[in-house]
Amino acid sequence: MTHIESGRQGAKRQTWRDVNPRKLLREIIEDDPDGDEAAWREAFIKKIVDELDGIDLEGTYTGACVKYTLDNAILALAPTRKKSSKLVQKETMKEAIDKAQTKAQAILLLHLVMPNGKPLGQCTGADCKRFGGWYAKLGKLVPKGKTVAEVLSESKVRQLWQEAR
Repeated sequence: MTHIESGRQGAKRQTWRDVNPRKLLREIIEDDPDGDEAAWREAFIKKIVDELDGIDLEGTYTGACVKYTLDNAILALAPTRKKSSKLVQKETMKEAIDKAQTKAQAILLLHLVMPNGKPLGQCTGADCKRFGGWYAKLGKLVPKGKTVAEVLSESKVRQLWQEAR
């Protein structure tokens, strides 16, 4: 049984024909290399519509075939357009992750559960001194009868933590 790669075969066969839609699209792209995909599509469809004496292709099988041809041909002839779109998606995703990470860090330390079972924000200065390490610095800043969250902001606690690292 013969295996047919539908994506490559169809495009390859198109290039063998005298009337080649990919060749037309290539010429349009080469005439306006800095143009956008919408302009290329418009020029291509205008050429097709002119040949059909002004018939509207929207909602027709012919129109669907033209769009299919354009989708595949633009991807083949201008692949960097799609890659840059994916790059933008990755950058947007990275920004969203960074923003979520920053937001999580903004509440992370004061909610960190300490050895006594309480969140750091609810611990007193004396509690912090007992924990030792960088917590002892917090203990010195928190007066008797107050909790860490009452005296220090998350950003100040984070600053002290970063200095101690």
